[in-house]
Amino acid sequence: MAFVIGLALFAAALYALSRLKQKDLNEAAAAVGLSRVAQSSGVKGTTAEGRPCRDTDVARGTVAALAATLINRSIPKVLAPRRDRVATQFTILSLHLPSPPPAALRLQPVGWSRGLEVITQSPPPAVPTGDAAFDTAWHLYSDSPAAALLVLTPDVRASLVAWRHACVPEGPAWTEHASSALLLGSFEITPDRASYVLFGSPTRNTGAHIAGTVTLLTTLAGR
Repeated sequence: MAFVIGLALFAAALYALSRLKQKDLNEAAAAVGLSRVAQSSGVKGTTAEGRPCRDTDVARGTVAALAATLINRSIPKVLAPRRDRVATQFTILSLHLPSPPPAALRLQPVGWSRGLEVITQSPPPAVPTGDAAFDTAWHLYSDSPAAALLVLTPDVRASLVAWRHACVPEGPAWTEHASSALLLGSFEITPDRASYVLFGSPTRNTGAHIAGTVTLLTTLAGR
């Protein structure tokens, strides 16, 4: 009897967690103005940093007159023992571009994100812009640095620095570096997508944060 009761309690807990997860996904989709899609097992892929991942579509629709997808990304914790590995979760807003952008590029917040990346792979060198305020806030990566620098006009760089300051509390350098990895995402512009990748599962808060990046995303994509 005790086993049956325990099993029933376990099933009830799983059901409650599932309902909470669906609530979070619904609220994240609503924050970005997208519609939920049927749950799927996701698609295996590779991140911009070269790590294996699984992307699952959460919601789809239109944002800034572009087809858009809200994605839940799972990345295995490669440094943890295999039996203890719980995937790290990310929330992604991906805008589908009808034509190639002026430049493919990635903007990663300066801080622990790059330090963690160095542990597992060899990241490319950051491209300096010559703007000290920007270069201490964001790492620029691009195979076409000249084209990327044309996209990053003084006004665009100032907007990106302001976005970082709005999201990351001021403090000692080490606290800002740690906070940036948790509170800021990376901008990734590829030939067919403009994406913002944020640490954390899709929730109302991550959805609201991502919604605030749309103007920056479209500007970086030349839209």
